[in-house]
Amino acid sequence: MERAAFLDRLRARLAEPEEPNLAHPLVPVEGVPRPGYPAAPDVVATLRSAAAGKGWNVRDVDAAPGSVRTLLAEVVEAHAVRRAMCSADPEILELGVVGILEELGVELVPFDGPTAGADVELGVTGAAFAIAATASVVQSSARSGGRSASLVPPVHLALVRSRNVLGTPADLWRDLPARFPEGLPSQVVFASGPSRSADIEFTLTIGVHGPKVVWMGILP
Repeated sequence: MERAAFLDRLRARLAEPEEPNLAHPLVPVEGVPRPGYPAAPDVVATLRSAAAGKGWNVRDVDAAPGSVRTLLAEVVEAHAVRRAMCSADPEILELGVVGILEELGVELVPFDGPTAGADVELGVTGAAFAIAATASVVQSSARSGGRSASLVPPVHLALVRSRNVLGTPADLWRDLPARFPEGLPSQVVFASGPSRSADIEFTLTIGVHGPKVVWMGILP
């Protein structure tokens, strides 16, 4: 097609009114049966198994004194951690993670943006939920204060409570108002194992868009 004819056709099309952007009708979930899935505590056992298969280093953290310290010491030793960053998730404060890391000789870097996490070996966060079927931890920016601690450091340790382990993603999406009673955060991230990318010549590379090694501590 000649240039003039092409431009004439383009001008004619642009002169036509735009079609209305119709809202997509939401499919009601009331009355739709939920997929069968193990109930707690079986769902936690399913999470352990699925997470191990996805590359997570899974550890159970019981209520015994020193259990959290044992996990943190293992991670610090395994990766020669000198500097770490902790999110603002409630699990971090409740378990005294910052103090334990300092006792282990780890320098804590302030959690104030991605630049600060560029020179740390470990990021420790909580998790709003975990999904057993996909071996995912669900990170909420509202409770964590941001995403840097889970994305920038090469090693990520996520701490999730057993009561917040869900069977499938549908258990989260179908009950969003109840799961996030204060409203949806600006970002909800599903982390399902080490960062994996194969968009360059289909060569799988670990750790390009996130942590290379991931740990999951399942809390009581």
